[in-house]
Amino acid sequence: MSYLKNTASQKFNVLAVNTATGLPVSGDSANIIAKISIDSAAFASLTDTNPTELDATNAPGVYVFDLSQSETNGDVLTIIPSSSTANVQMDMLNIYTVELASYKADVSGLATAIALGVTDGKCTSILTDTGTTIPAQITALNDFDPASDTVANVTLVATTTTNTDMRGTDNAAAASSLSITNSSVNTIKGVTDNLPDSGALTSLATASALSTVDTVVDAILVDTGTTIPAQITALNNFDPASDAVANVTLVGTTTTNTDMRGTDSANTVAPANSDITAIKAKTDQFVFTVSNQVDANALTGGTSAADIYTYFTSGTNGNAFKATGFNTVAPDNASVVAIKSKTDQLAFTVANQVDSNALTGGGGDDAATIYTYFTNGTNEDAFKANLADLAGSGARTVTVTVNETGGSPIQNARVRVTLGAESYLQETDASGQVSYAIDDGTWAVVITRAGYSFTPTTLVVSDDDSVTFQMTQEAVPSAAAPGTTNAYFYAYDEQGAVAGVVCEATIDKIPSGSGTVFIPTVNSGTSSVTGLFQFPAYKGGKYTIRLRSVEYEIEIPTTASDPHPIGNLKAGK
Repeated sequence: MSYLKNTASQKFNVLAVNTATGLPVSGDSANIIAKISIDSAAFASLTDTNPTELDATNAPGVYVFDLSQSETNGDVLTIIPSSSTANVQMDMLNIYTVELASYKADVSGLATAIALGVTDGKCTSILTDTGTTIPAQITALNDFDPASDTVANVTLVATTTTNTDMRGTDNAAAASSLSITNSSVNTIKGVTDNLPDSGALTSLATASALSTVDTVVDAILVDTGTTIPAQITALNNFDPASDAVANVTLVGTTTTNTDMRGTDSANTVAPANSDITAIKAKTDQFVFTVSNQVDANALTGGTSAADIYTYFTSGTNGNAFKATGFNTVAPDNASVVAIKSKTDQLAFTVANQVDSNALTGGGGDDAATIYTYFTNGTNEDAFKANLADLAGSGARTVTVTVNETGGSPIQNARVRVTLGAESYLQETDASGQVSYAIDDGTWAVVITRAGYSFTPTTLVVSDDDSVTFQMTQEAVPSAAAPGTTNAYFYAYDEQGAVAGVVCEATIDKIPSGSGTVFIPTVNSGTSSVTGLFQFPAYKGGKYTIRLRSVEYEIEIPTTASDPHPIGNLKAGK
């Protein structure tokens, strides 16, 4: 619009925008001022010190300044608004004024009203197009109701920062800011009131002067009758029921969702509901009186427990559940009864120890005498395992001799030779020797014997050979206190002497008349590399010795030597 030069009661609007957010700034009137330059003269503060906000609800950020008459007395008005609030910015305005007299038109050559009748028919056609045809086309153009209709497919909507009734371009002027002030309208009305024929212009135009108008009207007819309808027809053929919106980044609250697409690659296969229903019909029949346990009377799919048992045990069916590889020879029960008649005569006053007076089958000999007989000469060979099959079957004959440090042979030393998966174990004879039939290679050699130590080594076999290894006897010291002895034993398992076994010796009884107060004492420790464990013991005392899970009841003789050997004790698992 134009501003009237040197005329009072005129206004101009500015839009305050936050440059950081791009949003209009409301409530900032007190911080906004403006400076004006008239026809490029020096800037001066506007008479209207601070503007008034037009409508904070419907037109937020739009502020109205009043112009005094003197402030419009120029051809070009340059106005720069500003705010002391950070990030608030408004555009500079250049206003071009006009003289009131310039609104008067020279209408002497215009056509009369009679001459305007020529255009009446054409105008009637235009009225038909604009009043009937075009509105009907517009009505039929798109019956999509955004308040209630559903857009079938939306894939991308550009970024929307505020969406109350659709946000447009930032910094665009609101419609309210473009309104013409009443004072300007009144000024224009003063001009139009001076037009000829009280503004009716009945004597202005001639028919000949309308030729130019006729050409224009013809063009309008083409526009309204052909061009515009065609443009309207092609304007929007979007069908919300089937067409796709290309890009959507934000969709407002959806109140009804019948077919919304979820995450890509999400399952789209419908479940086999009929199968699930059939399965549920079966599982509904299970009864769980106890959690996680199906009641026996719920297992109705087969037959009774008695029938199932009969079937499982019928004929050879039961063999499928039997273990294999066990002895199937019937026991000699008569011999077992005979043996039991003998063992029933044994007496155990002390657990795990047969009373000496119960040993009546051998003439009343005590355990020591029986042990001496069993180990005399070759008698003990009857109790030894045949280790011949542990000598190997290789091409080389290798003889191993085991001696004490100093040269004496060691009998009953266990010699194991190992190469990969092959491993052979034998005990030395009275000469301290064992022989192997093994193949070429580097064999690992380990030798064990209670009371002796040996450092494992290797043996390279490439021909028949004889080798000698030495073992060091472990010394056992004597006891320091009178009436005591340093008792010792060797822990062993299937492989021979074993180191690192936890051993405990607990005193159960001290000899009477020793003058010592009985205090239960536990001597504990681990066996040495030779399997040795030693502890101070009262002569005539009784002890419980535990090796892992195995216990032994031991009585130290009153005449025991110092140190006193208990012997070899097998360790539990």
